[in-house]
Amino acid sequence: MTLVGYFSALRELAGMRRMVDDDVSTRLAHESVAARGLARRRLGQPRELTSRMDSVRIPDVLNQLGLKFRADAGGLGLRGMAGGGRAAAVAGRGRTAQPLRSGRNGKHEVRPVDVLLATNMISVGVDVPRLGLMVVGGQPKAAAEYIQATSRVGRSSAGPGLVVTALNWYRPRDQSHYEGFEHFHATFYRHVEALSVTPFSPRCVDRGLSALAVAMVRHSCEEANSNAAAQSIDPHETAIRTSVVTLLRSRAQALTGRAEVGDALEAALEQRLDSWTGHQRHESAVLGYRERPDGRTVGLMRPPGEGTWGLWSCPMSLREVEAGINLLLEADVADQGGTAGRWGDYELAEDDRARNAPAVPGAAEPAGPAENVASPGPVGPEAS
Repeated sequence: MTLVGYFSALRELAGMRRMVDDDVSTRLAHESVAARGLARRRLGQPRELTSRMDSVRIPDVLNQLGLKFRADAGGLGLRGMAGGGRAAAVAGRGRTAQPLRSGRNGKHEVRPVDVLLATNMISVGVDVPRLGLMVVGGQPKAAAEYIQATSRVGRSSAGPGLVVTALNWYRPRDQSHYEGFEHFHATFYRHVEALSVTPFSPRCVDRGLSALAVAMVRHSCEEANSNAAAQSIDPHETAIRTSVVTLLRSRAQALTGRAEVGDALEAALEQRLDSWTGHQRHESAVLGYRERPDGRTVGLMRPPGEGTWGLWSCPMSLREVEAGINLLLEADVADQGGTAGRWGDYELAEDDRARNAPAVPGAAEPAGPAENVASPGPVGPEAS
């Protein structure tokens, strides 16, 4: 079984990495382990899922996490890669477990992960069903982070799911969670922090209004629920307008306290209902809420990723609200005469640098605008 260690800070993770490489590895190979009836074994190289690792290595780590342990066929306590099944007991008592060295054709096989050390990078997007054991080093600062991180283990009904929270008694916050440990875990969904949102902002309307309108139409009456009803119903019917347009408009105006927000939302809904009617007039196909593989039914809603974002693009999850993009960063910034800054610094023109330079005590003040400078008197014979 792979042990997952979760830490809120890289400093704490680095300390545990040193302990795994030194103390834990030494203890597992010590003779006292064999005296207790357990197998002496050699710990594999710990893996990490942190921000300090290269992003191109993350898929390799996730693939390696999917590999399962098995007992060696020879019964010597060797543990290696298995295509499936639960981890078997080590048969050779008192022997040192070794990584599987060679596979087919004499090639080295990848050993399953013994220890995975991770930060909040593991909280989202890591779905490895075989993970069943996690140690949380200290109470995370946010309840949502704690729930997300600990839900990475025990995701399979065929395996275990055990989370051990190691609290630090020097930290008052950890002491508080220890004293109310049982009550907190029985009610921790109540402690999830509220998120600040801007209801009915233009960007939210652009991304979510189409899916919301279709859902409300389909639930407005039984006749509008089936997939084929997208072709047969009238989007501008009075009942639909009352249950969708009027309701959402009044909701937007009530939440924001601004009539113009309700008017803008109503205009956006009218645009979508008109577009819906236009799709129904295509004689070459039958309109459905979603596309069907029958060669005739075309979908009103389109999942993200099929071309550019359109009026009827509807995200199927929050991960699809915004498409991923690639950023190409240069290795360094060329130093132009020693005046260029690091990433995030702006290069100022010479006059801007002089204007923003700190004042030096005793230095002469720069001259102001021309109209505020006194003109010199006559020079030469006319001076007298």
